[in-house]
Amino acid sequence: MTLSELILKYPKLRFLKDSKFMALPQERQEFVIGLLEDAMFWIELEDQPNADDGFKFLAASFGLSQAEAEAEAKGLTGKSRERFIRPHQDLYTMFNPYSGNDQKEK
Repeated sequence: MTLSELILKYPKLRFLKDSKFMALPQERQEFVIGLLEDAMFWIELEDQPNADDGFKFLAASFGLSQAEAEAEAKGLTGKSRERFIRPHQDLYTMFNPYSGNDQKEK
């Protein structure tokens, strides 16, 4: 996104064209613009439904992996292992985009 597009979309960012901002070293200007672009990414992401499901899937995958390692360390087998891992497996399945359990239906 160019500086002009950024200002058009968010008029409060007019300071980016101000002579005081332009007098800053190029490295600092790029740093500030990068921060603003990052902030806009997260703001726009929050507006999308189920936008954080990818992060939830990563967390569920990590949780399942940790639960499996813990079950292995505890020596759990059979039904006891299944009961121990089940809540983590359910979360993994819920947020897995390939599981067929689409959150849009709920």
